[in-house]
Amino acid sequence: MGSNTKTMVATVRDRSPAPDQATARNGKVVGSPGQGSAAPRGALMRSCRRRTSRPRRAVTTVSTAIQGQRYEHAVTLARQALDAVRDACDTMNVNARALSKTKKDDRDQEERWAVLTQSAYHLFSGAPHDDAGNTENFNWTRADAVAAVATAAGLLARLEDRP
Repeated sequence: MGSNTKTMVATVRDRSPAPDQATARNGKVVGSPGQGSAAPRGALMRSCRRRTSRPRRAVTTVSTAIQGQRYEHAVTLARQALDAVRDACDTMNVNARALSKTKKDDRDQEERWAVLTQSAYHLFSGAPHDDAGNTENFNWTRADAVAAVATAAGLLARLEDRP
């Protein structure tokens, strides 16, 4: 994990308000989903270092959201940060390939990472979407926001080691 990622995670953990502090029920603040790139996979892989700066800034900004007890917004920002991971790692296609295998034990390492990334993305998507009867009832806590940020930060850090 890069030093910026470690610092960001430590900042979120150390400066966040105590879990017993209540959040405003009607004070929801959510971001819009990030836009993916249409560049070929090879080009994305070569530019991972450049492409992680914008998502990393979004993840760093999340500490401010957590400090302000805007946990749903923090989870939304973590979801946006995963867009770079999904693009660079061709997550949707690799995940589909992984899910088509009948035995989970037959999945290779890349497929397992894709399943994790896609699962995190779908979980975090509950924050910016308030779908009637489903995600409208999601309640995001400080611990949820910190876990979302840590997950996104870890998956972003993996991009730095890719060719």
